[in-house]
Amino acid sequence: MRDGSEITNYVSLIRIGARAVTRLPAGSAALVEACAFVERAGMPSRHRLLATAREYTVFQDSEQLAVTLAGRVGNPRVSPLPPLWPLLALLLLAWPDRLSAERLMERAASLGMENEVERGLAVVGYLFPELQEWTADITFRMPLWERTLAVPLAARKLAAFTSMEPSATEGSAPVSSSEFVREPARNIRWRAAGASRRGSAHVRSGLPNQDAIEYWVSPDRDTAVLAVADGHGSGLCFRSEAGSRLAVTAAVELLRRFAKTIRRSESTSAIVDRARAILAEELTQTWCTAVQTDLASKPFTRAEWANVAALEGWKGQQVVERHPELAYGSTILAALATETCVLCMQLGDGDILFVDSQGRSRRPLPKDATPITKQTASLWRRNAASEIRLHVENELEDLPALILAATDGYPESCGSDDAFLAIGRSYFQMVRDKGFDRVEYRFQSLLEDASWSGSGDDMTIGVISRFEREQMPNLDGLETEMHAPAPEKVT
Repeated sequence: MRDGSEITNYVSLIRIGARAVTRLPAGSAALVEACAFVERAGMPSRHRLLATAREYTVFQDSEQLAVTLAGRVGNPRVSPLPPLWPLLALLLLAWPDRLSAERLMERAASLGMENEVERGLAVVGYLFPELQEWTADITFRMPLWERTLAVPLAARKLAAFTSMEPSATEGSAPVSSSEFVREPARNIRWRAAGASRRGSAHVRSGLPNQDAIEYWVSPDRDTAVLAVADGHGSGLCFRSEAGSRLAVTAAVELLRRFAKTIRRSESTSAIVDRARAILAEELTQTWCTAVQTDLASKPFTRAEWANVAALEGWKGQQVVERHPELAYGSTILAALATETCVLCMQLGDGDILFVDSQGRSRRPLPKDATPITKQTASLWRRNAASEIRLHVENELEDLPALILAATDGYPESCGSDDAFLAIGRSYFQMVRDKGFDRVEYRFQSLLEDASWSGSGDDMTIGVISRFEREQMPNLDGLETEMHAPAPEKVT
């Protein structure tokens, strides 16, 4: 570790860089210029300051950029390398009059990042005392001991990490993707298919299928998008079949656009940051706008209001009057697959499975441990964006061979968690033995069998695969027992 004088020198360089760009418009482009100035002024290139700043140029909103950087600086689970606190400090030092601490905290709260952002701003405020007047507008909720002991300790550790030489033993720590020389594209070609089945219980009761599915594959098959949604179907959510359709349409369109912004050199953490800060917010806002448009063209009918009153009483009717988007309530599960990464996002019930090239199934997003008493996560809720869970894997890892997304009716029909995980292996084996076209052909009949033998709920399943039949490894010994009807047993 370097001595304190070198750390002080780094802080001085950041101050100089901030003064150099203070007349420029606040934003990621000016931040890149500031980092270039700081590196020219003497900041060692091993700190990857300029390369890291370039990964954040996708943020056009300077407030959103500040929130994202502060959230990562204040999150103890985020690796200190490459250092992000200099970027946050440059942003705040250069444009303190154009960035409101109060607005940053409001945005952080809307994204569910209030604690991390508060801590990140406190850390940078400790390193740069001139920012303490700017942070005076923040009502810090952290205990006094944390501000007086933990924050200074964290700040000194972050500054110390900045002054450390990269070690060959640090391979396990996340680093900027600019450190790696990427191999040429692996010429991955994706396929996608899926189906939705009205549940037997809904058939008997006369209810429509409240699930929805939509998928898209680019003409050259280097990008695929899949989305499934489950409308809540309660008495208050009486238009949830429309809500789920609007959800999958919005998710597919936004993920298609998001795929175009992913650069081959971009790190996993940068993709996650953008998805959490931009994509999650866009999805919920786009869905709400689509709901408002649908409602404007098809106002609630007298029959719908009468049904709400009969099922939920006058209080239920008042809730829908205050929150008309509740009538369209829906979950959303979506996956984006490119040549270099796979991104998945989930809000509410349902499951996403990744199956590797050896046929092993796993959940990229652990099952939600939220107590059953909590209200179901839904797109209609004000805090929906903060509740969306995200996961990204990039080409440095083994991208999944198969991605499966299903609404909760399908996992529930399997009888056990192990049986559902076996579903992933079964679809993988079907692609190996029969080819992907066979999976697409058999979807409807498989879901029909599962619906009548399972819970009777609507069932929707979608699959993205990067393997063709001839590419599959020999898995003759692969165990495929299932409690629900298994695809590999179909001839």
